[in-house]
Amino acid sequence: MVVHKGSALPYPVLANSTYEESLKAINKSGSRKDSLRFTDNSLQRFSTACRLVKQFEQTDIKVPLVDYSFDILKKVAQQGFTKWSIVYDITNRKIHFKTAGYQDVKIIDMDRFDFSCANPPVAFNMNQMGEGDVSKRFQAYSNEVNKNKLKEACTNSKSQVTISEATQNLMAQLAMNVKCK
Repeated sequence: MVVHKGSALPYPVLANSTYEESLKAINKSGSRKDSLRFTDNSLQRFSTACRLVKQFEQTDIKVPLVDYSFDILKKVAQQGFTKWSIVYDITNRKIHFKTAGYQDVKIIDMDRFDFSCANPPVAFNMNQMGEGDVSKRFQAYSNEVNKNKLKEACTNSKSQVTISEATQNLMAQLAMNVKCK
């Protein structure tokens, strides 16, 4: 979920369907009653999240925006499938997230990073204990760690989707081909 007061986007919500498909579906449905008829679960959740964002904008809700955003994400989470929730606070340049395994909110402060090409890439395993600002806990990125995490994700997801070892290797190679310019 994207948090940014005065956003140019009609709904600062992201889902598994494309944003264009999601907007088309919600604009077609019109009412909450119709939105429940969507056959695509991603579109149903998008519709619910958009309705809750509108509710926040049109009502005097005293809950902090990031906390309210996590409440929305909790309401649209898929039991047993949602693995993490992320709120992008664009105004304050912070990323707030929590995982299914570790519900304490962790924060990445974008102002603590130097994104120049002179610095090596860094990474953080988001599925670990901790809370608050984790920006200093990032470590040097390695292709080996990336490949292992990718294989772990594919193994954990194999009941839903099967990704061949050859495809996994191609996916791991993709990250190795990204160059900073």
